[in-house]
Amino acid sequence: MKKQITNKHIYEILCEIRDLLKPEISGVEDKKTISKTDFLSQKNVYMWSDFKNWIANEAAEIIQPYPKPLKKFILPKNMTDDEIRKNVGSDTFTIDEAMGIVYRIVREQRNGEDGEFLNNGYVNIFYVKLGDGRVVAVKVSWNADLREWFLFASDLDAGRWYDGLSVFSRS
Repeated sequence: MKKQITNKHIYEILCEIRDLLKPEISGVEDKKTISKTDFLSQKNVYMWSDFKNWIANEAAEIIQPYPKPLKKFILPKNMTDDEIRKNVGSDTFTIDEAMGIVYRIVREQRNGEDGEFLNNGYVNIFYVKLGDGRVVAVKVSWNADLREWFLFASDLDAGRWYDGLSVFSRS
């Protein structure tokens, strides 16, 4: 009997090949800083194009974990970016601070462990001011199937974020 190869099988094989080609950054949890090059090539981080173009490519060459406590707000209902920013505060992070927050997630919850950031597939949201003055939503979520953190960025819009998601701002 022939085994049928599905798109899921092909996808899993491609992910394994991708992981074999990426270097493992040993001891990342022990490092105080990391080079942008090393950060971008980690196995357990996948950057979607808007995050890579707007945030990662514009960040400093050396990334430091964001050192300050973050204020966490769990959405009590579906809310737009405007509604969230009215409730949580309209403060924004810089690009370098955003990379520091993401680096902190990777250090503290490297393999999707429980911690400050949601690891159940829901997104963690924070707002970043880009060099051109635009404010974007940065979304970070743990993908348990692929065992990696997904990093997204998107323009603010009228779409609603689901209740239960976490939003971070300065404390």
